[in-house]
Amino acid sequence: MHTALLALVLKYAVIMAGHPAGAQTVAIDGATRTVDFEFNDRGRGPKTHTVMSPGSMTTTGVDYYKATVNETFANGKWSNGAESGSVGAPASGALPRAAAPTLAR
Repeated sequence: MHTALLALVLKYAVIMAGHPAGAQTVAIDGATRTVDFEFNDRGRGPKTHTVMSPGSMTTTGVDYYKATVNETFANGKWSNGAESGSVGAPASGALPRAAAPTLAR
Protein backbone atom coordinates (compact mmCIF):
# COMPACT_ATOMS: atom_id res chain seq x y z
CA MET A 1 0.00 0.00 0.00
CA HIS A 2 1.30 3.44 -0.92
CA THR A 3 0.66 6.48 1.21
CA ALA A 4 0.51 9.78 -0.63
CA LEU A 5 2.40 12.61 1.03
CA LEU A 6 0.67 15.94 0.80
CA ALA A 7 2.33 19.32 0.98
CA LEU A 8 0.60 21.65 3.41
CA VAL A 9 0.71 25.45 3.40
CA LEU A 10 -0.41 27.42 6.47
CA LYS A 11 -0.91 31.17 6.27
CA TYR A 12 -1.08 33.55 9.22
CA ALA A 13 -1.68 37.29 9.48
CA VAL A 14 0.31 39.58 11.77
CA ILE A 15 -2.08 42.09 13.37
CA MET A 16 -0.77 45.23 15.11
CA ALA A 17 -3.16 47.71 16.75
CA GLY A 18 -6.05 45.95 15.03
CA HIS A 19 -4.62 46.32 11.51
CA PRO A 20 -2.84 43.84 9.21
CA ALA A 21 0.91 44.46 9.42
CA GLY A 22 2.49 41.33 7.99
CA ALA A 23 2.25 37.63 7.34
CA GLN A 24 3.79 34.26 8.00
CA THR A 25 3.57 31.35 5.59
CA VAL A 26 4.61 27.86 6.67
CA ALA A 27 5.03 25.24 3.96
CA ILE A 28 5.30 21.64 5.15
CA ASP A 29 6.58 19.15 2.61
CA GLY A 30 7.55 15.83 4.12
CA ALA A 31 10.26 16.51 6.71
CA THR A 32 11.06 19.98 5.36
CA ARG A 33 9.50 23.16 6.72
CA THR A 34 9.83 26.49 4.95
CA VAL A 35 8.79 29.64 6.83
CA ASP A 36 8.48 33.10 5.29
CA PHE A 37 7.83 35.80 7.88
CA GLU A 38 7.57 39.56 7.68
CA PHE A 39 5.87 42.51 9.29
CA ASN A 40 6.05 46.27 8.92
CA ASP A 41 6.12 48.50 11.99
CA ARG A 42 6.34 52.10 10.68
CA GLY A 43 8.90 51.14 8.06
CA ARG A 44 10.80 48.76 10.32
CA GLY A 45 10.35 45.04 10.73
CA PRO A 46 11.91 41.73 9.81
CA LYS A 47 11.60 39.80 6.59
CA THR A 48 13.03 36.29 6.88
CA HIS A 49 13.08 33.05 4.91
CA THR A 50 13.78 29.91 6.96
CA VAL A 51 14.24 26.35 5.71
CA MET A 52 14.24 23.57 8.32
CA SER A 53 14.89 19.90 7.79
CA PRO A 54 16.00 17.19 10.19
CA GLY A 55 19.38 18.28 11.56
CA SER A 56 19.63 21.59 9.73
CA MET A 57 18.18 25.07 9.58
CA THR A 58 18.98 28.17 7.50
CA THR A 59 17.53 31.65 7.99
CA THR A 60 18.18 34.54 5.60
CA GLY A 61 16.71 38.02 5.23
CA VAL A 62 16.73 41.15 7.36
CA ASP A 63 15.99 41.79 11.05
CA TYR A 64 13.77 44.50 12.60
CA TYR A 65 16.32 47.24 11.82
CA LYS A 66 17.04 45.89 8.30
CA ALA A 67 20.40 44.38 9.23
CA THR A 68 21.26 41.30 7.17
CA VAL A 69 20.38 37.93 8.70
CA ASN A 70 22.28 34.87 7.48
CA GLU A 71 22.23 32.06 10.02
CA THR A 72 22.85 28.36 9.59
CA PHE A 73 22.74 25.27 11.75
CA ALA A 74 23.76 21.87 10.35
CA ASN A 75 25.63 18.83 11.58
CA GLY A 76 25.93 20.33 15.07
CA LYS A 77 27.56 23.55 13.80
CA TRP A 78 26.02 27.02 13.71
CA SER A 79 27.02 30.41 12.44
CA ASN A 80 25.48 33.86 12.27
CA GLY A 81 26.71 37.42 12.02
CA ALA A 82 27.78 37.48 15.69
CA GLU A 83 29.13 34.02 16.46
CA SER A 84 29.77 30.48 15.34
CA GLY A 85 30.38 27.21 17.10
CA SER A 86 29.50 23.58 17.39
CA VAL A 87 27.95 21.04 19.71
CA GLY A 88 28.36 17.29 19.98
CA ALA A 89 24.71 16.59 19.21
CA PRO A 90 21.92 18.97 18.24
CA ALA A 91 19.99 20.13 21.28
CA SER A 92 16.25 19.64 21.16
CA GLY A 93 14.57 22.91 20.26
CA ALA A 94 17.82 24.77 19.47
CA LEU A 95 17.13 27.54 16.95
CA PRO A 96 19.28 30.22 15.38
CA ARG A 97 19.05 33.67 17.00
CA ALA A 98 16.77 35.32 14.43
CA ALA A 99 14.67 32.31 13.48
CA ALA A 100 11.15 33.12 12.43
CA PRO A 101 8.60 32.61 15.17
CA THR A 102 5.93 29.97 14.92
CA LEU A 103 2.56 31.44 15.71
CA ALA A 104 -0.05 29.48 17.66
CA ARG A 105 -3.11 28.37 15.75
